[in-house]
Amino acid sequence: MTPVIDVNKSDIEINTQQFNASKKRITIILSIHTFERFLFFSISVVIPLNLFSEGVITSSDMGLFYLILFGFYRGTPVLFGYISSFILKEKILYVSLTLEALSLVYMSLTEELSHIYLLSFFAGSVGGATTMMIISLLEAEDKKCKLIIHNKVEHGVFNIHFMLINVAAFIAPFLALLSRIHYQVIVLITASILLLLLMLFIVFNKINHLSSQLSSIYSVMRRQTKFDFNFLYIWFACVSVWAACSTFYAIIPSLDSGFFGVEGINAWFSLDAAAVVLFFFVFNRIKILTKNTAQNAFIGMIILAAGLFLIPLFKDDFLYSAIAIIVISFGGYIAFPQLYGLAVKTDFQERKVLYLGLMTFSGAVGEGCMHALFWMTGNANFCLFLSATWLITNAFLIKFCKIRS
Repeated sequence: MTPVIDVNKSDIEINTQQFNASKKRITIILSIHTFERFLFFSISVVIPLNLFSEGVITSSDMGLFYLILFGFYRGTPVLFGYISSFILKEKILYVSLTLEALSLVYMSLTEELSHIYLLSFFAGSVGGATTMMIISLLEAEDKKCKLIIHNKVEHGVFNIHFMLINVAAFIAPFLALLSRIHYQVIVLITASILLLLLMLFIVFNKINHLSSQLSSIYSVMRRQTKFDFNFLYIWFACVSVWAACSTFYAIIPSLDSGFFGVEGINAWFSLDAAAVVLFFFVFNRIKILTKNTAQNAFIGMIILAAGLFLIPLFKDDFLYSAIAIIVISFGGYIAFPQLYGLAVKTDFQERKVLYLGLMTFSGAVGEGCMHALFWMTGNANFCLFLSATWLITNAFLIKFCKIRS
């Protein structure tokens, strides 16, 4: 009997060690992404709006900046997902995060407009690789933890990840209040902390001998060629949600300088982020919409569309404008985890990495098209109306499709 007891104790100790190692790894990854997002928002939200308030660029030119930045940021993950078939995703993260931090820091230091556009392309390209690797690592480690403790909660780590990103998004726009030199110091400090966290992650991986490899996208497509219409509907829905949420960067701030963009500060971007953080804690207590279902995704998308319709109506009233922003935030908070959760619950599990890359790519299409439309038309009301209509259309497609849940 003694050997059996020893074996059981040994199994428990191994499971405990694996669980603790995965939890620490998740904590480090979440910390890295929080500071990476803060650095990213510190540049992408503050610099274009400052240039606009100084008369250097027009509001539609901001659309061009975001078209370049987010087009490559959301578009490159599919490519890097394929590259990760040959190179460990941790190694890709080491390189992409370093290059992203350096390009964002340089963007904060230069005043040359052509350099800013060029750096937006570079930061978007390597930033897309960073996000793809982080999401993949989080998903893998969270799955390990749940297997050990038999946890069946859906998209729990995604909500924590989403909340931390929005904490960074809430703070970043207010850096526009600082003088240029103080702003640059904050950016440099943030980049330094980010690189220190990356070094800690490298050391932790070497100590624990943890590494992972994404499945080859080519082999996934070769093994299973059946077309997945359900994922197509999910993907189109995610495109429309990304397009809707991208309106916070340039479209909504251009509506009214008195409320939406005061002296280069995108206060509505911060309000959206604060609302998402609040929803995270509220939903953790009331425990509703915790399952990934097509019905829940439909609810989130309809609420998001309603908020977009409200913005042009209430743009002259501060209180009602704030309520409209909160409605948008509420819809986005529901829709995003539902759609991502449905995507990874596919019947074709060998395609999961490919699907994660394509979900990120949906942001390139949604945000890119919306910023391109605003750049070409300069009409915020038209962009908001089109985005809301596209959302409603895709919401009903999701509702009436048979999606595994």
